[in-house]
Amino acid sequence: MRYATIQHQGSSHFALSKDGAKWFLWQDYAKQFATDKVVSQTQNFLDFVKRSDALVDHLKKNEASLAKLSTFSVKDTDFLLPFIPVTFRDFYCFEEHVMAARKGRGLEMIPEWYQAPIFYYSNHLSFRGPNEVVAYPKDSTQMDCELELACVIGKEIRNATLEQARAAIFGYSILNDWTARDFQAFEMKINMGPTKGKDFCTTFGSQIVSADELGAAKAKGFDKEIELTINGEVFTKKNWSGIQFSFEEMIVRASKNCTIYPGEVFGSGTMGGGCLLEHNLGKDTKRWLKIGDTVGMKWLPSHSTSTSEPFVLNKIGEPV
Repeated sequence: MRYATIQHQGSSHFALSKDGAKWFLWQDYAKQFATDKVVSQTQNFLDFVKRSDALVDHLKKNEASLAKLSTFSVKDTDFLLPFIPVTFRDFYCFEEHVMAARKGRGLEMIPEWYQAPIFYYSNHLSFRGPNEVVAYPKDSTQMDCELELACVIGKEIRNATLEQARAAIFGYSILNDWTARDFQAFEMKINMGPTKGKDFCTTFGSQIVSADELGAAKAKGFDKEIELTINGEVFTKKNWSGIQFSFEEMIVRASKNCTIYPGEVFGSGTMGGGCLLEHNLGKDTKRWLKIGDTVGMKWLPSHSTSTSEPFVLNKIGEPV
């Protein structure tokens, strides 16, 4: 199943789709089960995620009811911010990017990186939608993008096993972890994380895709090509399967002595080549994003019948 928040007939709605082509409104489904509290009290995407343990099964058991619903097509521009995450942890799980980033700081790769997935907390309240204008960070001159995957948690867990972690995943999407590299470089000298280099904005993918839509995992991830474009030019393409740590392993690590709640979002870290920082290495003239640039990221269809995949397409606006 695919889940999104969309603009439909002038209002914001939580919508679902079985194939990415035809969508239906959750409110229309809920009308058929007015006496069912878990359904009737679910008003939006985050409500659904928090009750997804019961509601996903409810949808599966009522396939016949889905067939009665009115469906409609959705344009790319109809997709809104799916929901505001409960928290946001961003990991660092693609070796190519980690090696390049460390090289840029004059550092060698360290063996500890291979031992466990590492993360930092970022600002969940700065999430923006897949089509929103993103303000250039004030007083920065080195704005960058970061091509990432996102995982949405659907169950409360603590000290999870890999199996429990897998069962706790609600779905996946794409994510752009915008970065002010000059701010980040200053902050990282204090060894407290990137903080002000990251907290101004993160853009969330247009839709969340359930794991059963993706088939069997390949290595630590899925066999899914992801593309980054800048001003319409293809900048890089990478495959999810090249990740060093699976999202299940990230969840196990994050849940150690810590309760993880439905609605939390995990980022994968930047895919190799998925930012300007890596492409600037060894170059005298550095390229950074500018006001007016448009940055696009999307999952590429796995087969010709795929009609809709998670994406972000954001234009960079003036500082605010």
